[in-house]
Amino acid sequence: MLDRRQAAAERIEQLDRLVASVDGKRFKAADVFGQAAEAISDIVPASTTFERVVEGQRTRLFAAGNLQIADGKEPERWAGLYKLSDRESLELSVSHKAADEFSQWRDTFFDSILDCCGVAFLKERYYLASSTPVAIQTKPTRRLFLPMLVAVVVGALAMLIPVRFRLPVSGVVAPAVSRVVFAPTAGTLASLEVQDGQAVQEGDVLAIVDQADIELQHDRLHGELLTAETELASARVDQARPQASGSPNPGSTHSAVLQARVRSLQRQVELIDQVYSSLTIRAAINGQVVMQDTQADWAGKSVMQSQALMTVIQPSGGFLAHLDLPSDQFAYLGSDFVEEQDSSRAAQPGGSQPTAVQLRLRSAPEVELAGRVVSVGQTVFVDKHHESVVEVTAGLDSIDNGPLRVGAAVIGHVELGKRSLGFVLFRPLIERIRSLGW
Repeated sequence: MLDRRQAAAERIEQLDRLVASVDGKRFKAADVFGQAAEAISDIVPASTTFERVVEGQRTRLFAAGNLQIADGKEPERWAGLYKLSDRESLELSVSHKAADEFSQWRDTFFDSILDCCGVAFLKERYYLASSTPVAIQTKPTRRLFLPMLVAVVVGALAMLIPVRFRLPVSGVVAPAVSRVVFAPTAGTLASLEVQDGQAVQEGDVLAIVDQADIELQHDRLHGELLTAETELASARVDQARPQASGSPNPGSTHSAVLQARVRSLQRQVELIDQVYSSLTIRAAINGQVVMQDTQADWAGKSVMQSQALMTVIQPSGGFLAHLDLPSDQFAYLGSDFVEEQDSSRAAQPGGSQPTAVQLRLRSAPEVELAGRVVSVGQTVFVDKHHESVVEVTAGLDSIDNGPLRVGAAVIGHVELGKRSLGFVLFRPLIERIRSLGW
């Protein structure tokens, strides 16, 4: 028994030395498994199996031996686990021929074998060779040098290469010349004399508003004026008749009163004629009628004073784009923009060339629009998306794709020359740093 235990101790020492040599290249964990199976077979007739167990799933790593027992007795079985991680284990299973003297130190022997095999398995997976310190220290440095060099070169180029600098905007198209037609007073819209898209000339009748009170006053004042003028003419005839000597002429006093009344009624009639004439709404400019869908159905319905009935636009006068620019980007436009500017020239930051605008129709992205900034509002307001914006107005160049429609939505950019590639790419980060007051 002593010889067998001595032999077992020697085989464990051999396994320890082999485990120390495992490097994943010359010596692998499979070599240790083979030596372990031989060591077990030398000490006691047995068959050996190594398996990797991951959450109940088994993978065979190595197996050796074919145990046969002549007397027909069932072999004894031994199994042990070596924890590789929280979810992974190395299992050693041994079927061996029973021996009384071996059973006393069997568990210690098999546990030692399993420990050696577990260490070898982990060492091959996470190998750190102490015999090659130079390679471990220098390879990362060499690997990092080239990416660092590339990053420095790219950063330098990014600061030198100029690219287009643009600010995103969105808005709607509006005519440069237009007149909104309002109801002159509250009443009934008796008739609409035009349709949406109809061409009109200055002075053409657009609509008629019916206001009973104004019509009544118009007829009454005209009647009163006619009566007063008749009475005045009669009084003047009476005044011209000869009177008895020494008696007063009452016609002169009556005529003076009637003259004052006629003058007052004439002023009232003049005023009521203006009001009555305004009930017939006429076009103030040559152009084209633009009506919303609901406005076309207002004939015969009540309207309020100053209610918008339609718009007359002048397509030949050109179009504008009313654009929303985020307020936090307003400073990029420069300090020389003012709200009211000469319409004959575009706004110019710092005396430079007019600031260009490139736009596209949302409904037809293939239609491109070009223009120049003509004014920038000085008031910040909140748009429908609850964002703070400043209104930028741009005059649009004529296009060959057909007439623009009023209110058409557009998106695009305000062109602000060129800036470095690095600034354009990292502008959000730069703005974030500026907002923190660095």
